[in-house]
Amino acid sequence: MVIAGTYRRRATSGESFPVEEEGLAIAIPLRVGGLLGWLYAPALALFPNALGWTTFDLFPTWLRAAATGVALLVVPPFVAWAQRSLGRSVSPTVIVRKEHGLVTEGPYRYIRHPLYTAGAVFFLSIGVMTESWFLLGALVILFGVLLIRTGKEEAKLIEAYGSEYRRYMQRTGRFFPRLFQRG
Repeated sequence: MVIAGTYRRRATSGESFPVEEEGLAIAIPLRVGGLLGWLYAPALALFPNALGWTTFDLFPTWLRAAATGVALLVVPPFVAWAQRSLGRSVSPTVIVRKEHGLVTEGPYRYIRHPLYTAGAVFFLSIGVMTESWFLLGALVILFGVLLIRTGKEEAKLIEAYGSEYRRYMQRTGRFFPRLFQRG
C-alpha cells in the first residue's frame, strides 16, 4: 500500500479522477473490498476470538509460511518494479490521460496488468497465511469485479492506442505471462 500510494501520489499530483468511467458498481466493491482486505489481517491478529468464525484449519504450516514469504518478500519488490515502470502513467481508475504513454517495459513487457496480479497474489497469500475462508471467498468475488474493470480499461487503452495496443495484447498475457505466442 505504501509503495503504490507513493507512486500514485507522485503521478497524479493531487488530480481527481472521477469513477464514472469504471462505474460505481465496480469502484465501490474494489475500494471497499481492498480496504477490508488491508484491515482484515491486523484485525484477525488483534481480535482472533471475534473473527475466529472466518477461518478454517486446512493448510499445512509450510504452505502458510510460503504464503507469508510471498506476501512479504516477493509482492513488494514486484509492485515497486511495476510502479516504477508505469511512472506518470498510473491512475486510480480506467482513465487514460493525454500525457500517458503505452508502457511496455518492466513487467509490462510480459503482463498487461501486473499490479492487478500483484494485488491478487498478495491477498491470496494473506488468505492462505491466515487460513481465512472469508478473505479467500471475498478475493474470488473481487477478482470477478476486477475482470469487468479490466475489460473496460482495455477498451479505453484500445481507444487511446488502437492497433499498437492490440499488438501488445497479442504478445502479452493479461495477468500472467503468455507461455505461447498466438499465430
